[in-house]
Amino acid sequence: MYNNDTIAALATPPGIGALAIIRISGENLAPLFQKLTKNKAVKDRFATFSSIYCPNTHDVLDSGLIVYFKAPKSFTGEDLIEINCHGGEYISKSILESLYAFNVRPANPGEFSFRAFMNGKIDLIQAEAISELISSKSSLAVKNNLNSVNGYVSNYIDNLKNKLINLLSLIEHELDFTEEELESTRYELLINKLIEINDGISKIANTSAMGKMLSSGARVVLLGPPNAGKSSLFNAILGFDRAIVSEISGTTRDVVESWFELKGIPVCLIDTAGYWDSDNYLESMGIERTKQQIELADIILFVDDKYPEETFQNLNLDINNSKIIFINSKSDLEEKTINSNKNSLLISSKKNEGIDTLLNMLSTKLSSVFGAHSDFDPIIISKRQRNLLLEAYSISQQAIVLAKNNIETDILASTLHGLNDTLSEIIGNVSSSDVVNNIFSEFCVGK
Repeated sequence: MYNNDTIAALATPPGIGALAIIRISGENLAPLFQKLTKNKAVKDRFATFSSIYCPNTHDVLDSGLIVYFKAPKSFTGEDLIEINCHGGEYISKSILESLYAFNVRPANPGEFSFRAFMNGKIDLIQAEAISELISSKSSLAVKNNLNSVNGYVSNYIDNLKNKLINLLSLIEHELDFTEEELESTRYELLINKLIEINDGISKIANTSAMGKMLSSGARVVLLGPPNAGKSSLFNAILGFDRAIVSEISGTTRDVVESWFELKGIPVCLIDTAGYWDSDNYLESMGIERTKQQIELADIILFVDDKYPEETFQNLNLDINNSKIIFINSKSDLEEKTINSNKNSLLISSKKNEGIDTLLNMLSTKLSSVFGAHSDFDPIIISKRQRNLLLEAYSISQQAIVLAKNNIETDILASTLHGLNDTLSEIIGNVSSSDVVNNIFSEFCVGK
């Protein structure tokens, strides 16, 4: 996939806007900069306001800021030009077409980031984080992905590798010694160091659930019988009217989704049709869709205005209670006799009572499902990273068993070399080009 020809693409979304940015990368782009600006002075990393000329016809296409980045001090590690022109499809299109007619080709999806990877500017973890950063759905997701872009996860893996390499150096240095001379280090130092590495791998592998949630969001489903107040609660949580609310039973017949942020976590809140046995065709279709949402739910808010837990038990649904928050709704009704045990939360969507308590409970429940976190914890964000870490964990477990069973040192060393290769693959020492190409092909054009 990689060659050093010159590529160009729009780095901002197409359409009408105040500005558009066109990115160009390749070798020796100073002459192209001169043709674009008719400016003989080419200053590195200096913003030049200029008319923008067609390199072939010399017609003026627009005016704007043009910045030249000399290799290797650029995002791609190559010469890089960024053109900040006026927004609008025609202007950016005309500039790109003039470049394509001047021995510049359109960039493939993710090709700028791919070149940055190939030139050692970023590793695979950082590349995946760039892709995730663009599609982040919450402040915590942005913070985590920025941490990964800035090397938090990569540094964590590098630290594990350094510990492993130091251990390998110790083992291979002593391969020439007798078994008796190895005995003192094998049990006291070797096993302890292996356990330390194993624990480090386990710790970061266990962040995969949190990483998946930050990437895809947590799915929270409102479930309960018809006219229990699910849609009213749905609107109260969001803070605006998203779902239709009516006294008529069975108003909600389809799934209604909306996103909100809860303490930095992206949450997809889902209102569903009332769950009950119905002969009505449309209601039955809605209930089938509700069943589908139950299967996909991370957390379920079970809503009933009388006996939430008893009502849930009567539905005979195969749902782990640890995923459920029971809610006794409509607590504002004067004529209502509240029959709720301590495990049900009293809510009045109409008066906005109990909503803050519910959100705090939901936040705690999400932490129990996906794991707690801090702003500085490295969190893995891709299935690729998780699978390789699980493989590394398995190898490190095997190495501990070998050491405890006093297996020959050269066999242990070979196992640890395999562990080092697996950790290296996480960062980007990948033998298959298909893996790398697949990662970057999912990027947008211009990134």
